[in-house]
Parts: sequence; structure tokens; C-alpha cells
Amino acid sequence: MRTTRLGYAGRMSHGVVRFERIRYATARRFEPPVPVPARTPSDAADTPVEAADQRPVACPQRFSPVLSNLLRLSPASLNQTENCLVLSVITPEDANTGSSLPVMVWVHGGAYSTGAGSVPIYDPALLVSEQNVIVVQVTYRLGVFGFLGHESGVPENLGLLDLMSALEWVRAHIAAFGGNPDLVTLFGQSAGGDAIAHLMIAQGAAHLFRRVIIQSAPVGISRHRNAVVRSARAMSRPPRDASVATLVEYQQHIERAVAWRGFAGQLPFGPEYGAAPLPAVATRDAAWRDCAARTDVLIGHTAEETGLYLPLLPVLRRIRRHRVLGRLMRALLIIPTTWIVYGLPLRNFSRRLARAGGNVTRYRYRWASPESTTGPAHMSELVLLLGSTKAWAGTVFASDTQEPESVRLGRLMRAHWATFARTGNIASHLTTESRSLIRFTRAQSRR
Repeated sequence: MRTTRLGYAGRMSHGVVRFERIRYATARRFEPPVPVPARTPSDAADTPVEAADQRPVACPQRFSPVLSNLLRLSPASLNQTENCLVLSVITPEDANTGSSLPVMVWVHGGAYSTGAGSVPIYDPALLVSEQNVIVVQVTYRLGVFGFLGHESGVPENLGLLDLMSALEWVRAHIAAFGGNPDLVTLFGQSAGGDAIAHLMIAQGAAHLFRRVIIQSAPVGISRHRNAVVRSARAMSRPPRDASVATLVEYQQHIERAVAWRGFAGQLPFGPEYGAAPLPAVATRDAAWRDCAARTDVLIGHTAEETGLYLPLLPVLRRIRRHRVLGRLMRALLIIPTTWIVYGLPLRNFSRRLARAGGNVTRYRYRWASPESTTGPAHMSELVLLLGSTKAWAGTVFASDTQEPESVRLGRLMRAHWATFARTGNIASHLTTESRSLIRFTRAQSRR
């Protein structure tokens, strides 16, 4: 069964209506996005090829062998195109123009270089149908296409400008889908959470959202990004009219060149300070203080973030499988590195916001199936929040979805996120039931 909103065709399934591949902007290579008004065709894709291709639209990218192995993704699973500025709107079946539902805008992770907004593991159908909210999934430019920047005239932060353009589209048109444009919450994981933290201080974005949920954002790493970017820019530039394949290969060249910088080198692309729409390095903390009081924040990380990556090393993988040595590895390596890379920077970030008068709640996600090979690692909360058992099958997180307890905990997880989107606070009546899943604390404003 189909329905339409603003001329876009929606597909009904499993209690939700999906309006997919809606084009929110267009952009020439290395140029800012140009907004696209609501249109009347039943399919928002611009070309016959895209209209016929039902795969998730994605920015051209180099597939990481590591992520492909962990998540069972392949280049063939995405429709990679530079013409990638699209979004999907997923609504409850009975949503209409008078519904005024909370809107949750999803920003995907992937180190600003991989992924797409609407891949199956990010399917929000349960979140939408259970919690009576609207979810918008955004795809934007990544890697060299979205964050190259150069003194020769290629603007920095094009990917961030894409996200702002998508939010402008949401503000202008979401009411037609049953959403409340004054009740928009951004939520995103990893680089997606980092992008949201920077949208908080982006010039011209203050009116576009009310709340944010920042999941496992590498805010400590991103503070050193300008130095990494300068290293990348010291390399020669590819021609602006190079083929897509050449640019993707060049992106890999940059990633290798800055890898020696350790954790900071893992994010060679991303928002850059001192270039529109972001403030300079010297004023960024003041900008976060200025926005703190107007934006409700839920921010946190999983208990064992680095448990996703460290066991990828052959020696450590063997140790992790050993009952006794695995526990030692968790205690002596995974938990300390999680605190250094994620826990401490996120705690300090949340305290700065709270000190400036912000309504800030911190969380630590704690649950994993007894059969899990990763523990509560990076991305593990997404198993309960988004996707389905089928979507996560074959991934490193499959055991979490197969655990009977995951059904109950998934409902709790989704209820917490949706309650925050509605109210700016945590569902206190659910916290006792959630103790094995997630722990919440109010951010302290102590100096």
C-alpha cells in the first residue's frame, strides 16, 4: 500500500510508512549544497538509474576491509554516487499533517569516510512504531568529497553544510509528514555524534533542532583535527575533474599518510575549525558555552568501546577468546583505552556544557549478550536501538540480537531515546528496569 506526502510516495510496511531517497539538496563537486524545494514527482531521485536502484544511496567511498568483515557490508550493497544528498522519512502509519510528532534525525557514523544514512542496520521501524516518533535518515558527502578543503578554493566542511541543508529541509517540510518542526532531536553515533556536537556551534544552525543525543563521539580526537588536516593538505591535490575512482584512491592515500598520528590519524576527514560554518579554534569552547542553555543534551558511550577494534589484531583476538586472559585483556587494555579515548573527553565535554547552564545527561551503555565476542563495544547500542535481527545477522553483533533478553532491553532502549526526544529528560520510571542495560547520571558542573 502507498501514500503520498508533498508528492512523495510512501511505502507502508511493518507499522511504518517509508518515504525514501528524497533529495534535499544538489551540489556540484567541491561546491556548497543548493537546497531543493519539495517536489511533486512520486520518486525524488533525479535520474532514471537512481529511480530504478533501490539500494541505499551513498557517497562514493573506499570500503574498509575491517568494517566490511564486522558488519558484512560490501560495495555492491550501496548505490554509490556523487549525487548523494538524499534523506528518508519514516513515520507511523497513522501520522498525518495534524500529528505534530517528535522528530529524530539520524546522522550515521563511519569516520566521516564510510557509510550511508539508510543502510539496513540503521532501520528505525521499531523506534518509530513503538514510540510514535518520526525518524529522518540523512546521507551526506564524506571523505574527499565532503571534507577535503584546500586553499585553492575547495571549501572546507561541505559535509557539515550538507547536514545543515538537510535540517533546513526538515524544518520547512516535516509538518507535512506529521512532524513537529519545533521538536527536532539529532541523534548519531561515532562520527555522527561528533558531527552533531559541531552542528551545535555551527553558525546558522541554532533554530534547526532542540535536542541532541551524542553517542560514542570521538570529541577528544576531533580537537586535534586541524593539525591532521594540515598534514593531509601538504600532499599534492588531484585534479578537480578527476574520476570518482581516482578521488576514492586519493582518499586512501591521505588516510595512509596520516595514520602515524595514532588515534587522531584515524579521523583525517571531518569538520574543520575556522572555516564556515564553524568558529575558530580559539573561540570554539566559548561557542559551546553559548549554545549550552538552549540545547538539551544526552551524551555517552559504551562500557568497552575499544573492544570492537583491539581484538582485530591477531594476537589480541586469540587472547580475547581465552577465558582468563580475555578477562585480563578487558581489565588492563579495553576498559582503560575506552576511558582515555571516549570516557574522559566526553565527561569533560559534558561538564563544560553543564557549567554553562546546559541540561546535560550522561550515559554508559553496559549490556552485551553472554555469547558476545566484543562485549558492550563501539556500535553495540545500535543493535537494540536500530535495525532488526535480520539486519544484524552475520555481523559481529549477531549474538546480541539472538539473546532473548534483547527484546525487552531493546524496548527500554528505544523508550529512553524517544522520551528524551519528547521531554529533554530520561524516563525515570524505566531506570530501575534498565540497570543491566544502561546507567544515566546528570552531568556535574563542578570546576
